[in-house]
Amino acid sequence: GHHPDAVAAHLASRRVAVWSGDNYAKELVDAWGLRETGGVVRAGISRYLELDDVHRLLAVVERMAAH
Repeated sequence: GHHPDAVAAHLASRRVAVWSGDNYAKELVDAWGLRETGGVVRAGISRYLELDDVHRLLAVVERMAAH
């Protein structure tokens, strides 16, 4: 129920780097009809991140999903 840009901005304010939009998956976003609602949010979990970074991402997403 949240716009992808708002989710990305909220996560950024909590020091979580994500992207919103089609993330180079234009065909998939179009096929799922998500372009009209702003696309999707993509979080890249890379091996150089600390486990605390992953926990912070999950905690912020969990709190957002509850509201």
